Amino acid sequence: MFQYIVQVKTELYQLAELVRSNRLRIMAPTWPVDTRIREAEMTEVIELQKIRRIVESEIERQIEVFSNDYLIANPELKDMMRGTIRYMDFEGGFYGIVADGGKRYDPINLPAGYRKDGLRVRFKVKEKKGMVGIHMWGKIVEIVRIEKE
Repeated sequence: MFQYIVQVKTELYQLAELVRSNRLRIMAPTWPVDTRIREAEMTEVIELQKIRRIVESEIERQIEVFSNDYLIANPELKDMMRGTIRYMDFEGGFYGIVADGGKRYDPINLPAGYRKDGLRVRFKVKEKKGMVGIHMWGKIVEIVRIEKE
């Protein structure tokens, strides 16, 4: 039997400026997670698998904590979806959004700066009920908010 101590620490670094001098910038940790230590007894045969499971579950936990903290600090992003801008080469060509879950959206007001095939975005849309489009590709929507990932 072996005994290991596994430690996983996560920090988010962001560019920060000093209040008294905005010319001085530094990458600083703005969201640290307290170090979490777990001890586990492992046999020689399965030690690496157990270590991997412990590390993976701790990383998943810390990502969940970060996501929740981020949404609390930025409540306007809570209802936003993630997706990819796609160029469709039919019906004269147009740009749509494929959400990470696979749903397709045909926006009527996609800004020019977002018309790039493969661009990853966060977005919030409002369905335009009663509208009929020529693309016959996805739900016709109006973009309420969009930002590049």
